[in-house]
Parts: sequence; C-alpha cells; structure tokens
Amino acid sequence: MSILLEFMSIKMDSSQRTLIQSAPTLISISTNSQTSKKLLDEIMVGLDGDVELIRDKLVEDQKKLDVVSIVGMGGIGKTTLATKVFGDRFIMHHFYVRVWVTVSQTYDKRAVLIQILASIGVKEGLEEATDSQLHEMVHKKLMGKRDLIVIDDIWDTEALDKLKLFFPHDNNGSRILLTSRFTEVAKHAKPGGLVHHLGSLNKERSWELLCKKVFRGNECPTVGPTPTWSIKPRMQIVDSCKGLPLAVVVLAGVLSKEALSERFWVKIAERTSSYIVGKENGCMETLGLSYNHLPPHLREGFLYLGGFPKSYGFNVKWLIL
Repeated sequence: MSILLEFMSIKMDSSQRTLIQSAPTLISISTNSQTSKKLLDEIMVGLDGDVELIRDKLVEDQKKLDVVSIVGMGGIGKTTLATKVFGDRFIMHHFYVRVWVTVSQTYDKRAVLIQILASIGVKEGLEEATDSQLHEMVHKKLMGKRDLIVIDDIWDTEALDKLKLFFPHDNNGSRILLTSRFTEVAKHAKPGGLVHHLGSLNKERSWELLCKKVFRGNECPTVGPTPTWSIKPRMQIVDSCKGLPLAVVVLAGVLSKEALSERFWVKIAERTSSYIVGKENGCMETLGLSYNHLPPHLREGFLYLGGFPKSYGFNVKWLIL
C-alpha cells in the first residue's frame, strides 16, 4: 500500500503540489531511523552482492569527497538498496554522521535543510529560522565530521548542484550516496564515479519475492515444488511484472487476501497478463488493481494520503477528520 501511495505522489500534478505546500509547514523527517524501519519491513531478494559492492566503495581509503550512485527505473528497488547500505553495521560504525534526504521531482530548499537537520537530531527552532540560518546550522553540524549523505530520488542536475552546496567538502572521507532514475544525473554528480545500475529481477527471484510477500515470510504451501494449480497463473503473474519489484509487491498485496484460492490467482493472472509494466499506463493499471481490491471504507482515506508529496510529514488529525 505504501508503494502505491509513493507512486501516486510522484504522478501528482503541479497544481496539487502547490495546494499542498501552502498548508501549514510541518517537519518532514526522512531520517535514518524512520526510513530504515520502513524499508526493513519490506522483504527483498538478491541484493546482498549489490550492498557489498556499494559498501566497499563507500569505505575506501580515500580522503576526498566521493559520490556513489544507484540508477534504475522507478520501482526497481533503488531506495531499498540504499537503505540496506545505510543500515549496514560496518557503514554505521565507519561514518560519524549519516543523513538521509528525499528530494523527488520537486526540489524545496527549505524542506531539504530541515530534513538534514532533523536527521542529525536538531529539532528545535527550525520553523522560525531563515533559510540562511538553516544553511549555516547544517555546515556547523557537518563540518569536520566523516559523514554519509544519502540523496534519495534526485531527478535533475540543477537540484543536485544546489543540494551539494549544503555539504562541506572536507578531506575526511565523507561520501554521498544518491539514487536516481537518470544516468545523466549520476554522471553529473561525479564524472568517472561509480554508477551502479540496478537490474530487474529474473523469474526465479520474482517468484521468490512474490511468494515471501504473499505468505508473509512463511513457506509457500506446495504440492511438489509448487501447488499444481498455481504453475500457469504463477508464470503469467511473474511475466507481467517484468522483473520490477514494485509490481511484484503490489500484486503480492492483492494475492495475499486470498492466498490459497486457485480461482483468485487465475483471476489476477488473467487481469495482469495484458499489462506492460515497463510502460507508464501498464504500471498504473497494476497499481490500480491494488486500489480496486481495497475495502470501500478504506479508499477515501487512501486517496487522501496519496495526495501528499513523497516523505511529507503531516498531522494525523488531518487524516482522522
């Protein structure tokens, strides 16, 4: 459900964003603890090698500021991979300060500064401070410390250039880890730097992820290697996901409602077989399938949540009302 909300917030048009951003400002804390908790709840497969590669690059014995990038299409697992690296025990021990900043399509200087400060424990006086004061506070907090800055979901080079100005360039082994859908953004961040292209899942890993999500980490009930009735619909569902973890997780959420029903699996397989997840319309159709299987009384609240930008902090009373 959270993944569908994330996609909906990305697709929101500019007029909706203006309306939302005119509401009373609240601190959006996309922090190490909050983000790690969210992503640790997700079950992912096949990322151990990627984590090791990126971790080793981040802790190289190089004093000059370095940038490592994770690139891939939306829903491929970039944020999940970055979070696994961010929460790695060796990374936590190596870096004195770790900061997580979510940018997305709309760059908001003030919101970014508040995210940075909130993630390193500064929570008082942020709303009253000017942008210049916030910028100065960031420099004072990060200056001289070996830090890891994660810039999640950066869309364009202009926003990246503005964001990099916030961070000191001390020769102390600090690193920036960014995720983006666009290779040109990653290359702009550090010409010649490591750009890790995250590939799609193969059919075996797609099925492994689907099964883990549907059955909540328990073993998939089997007759032989798989339930005999599930082989054909299983292959149709896995094929329709095109190796995209986002699609696998969304469909797993639908299937988990009637996990042992042959009829339900066949129904979902037939509905997804015509979708082309790699294209925008197909992905929207897949996400819409998740929404359509929500109980009617949850849809209104769900759509309300979907109206907020990604990682936006808001008062829960708004939702209750």
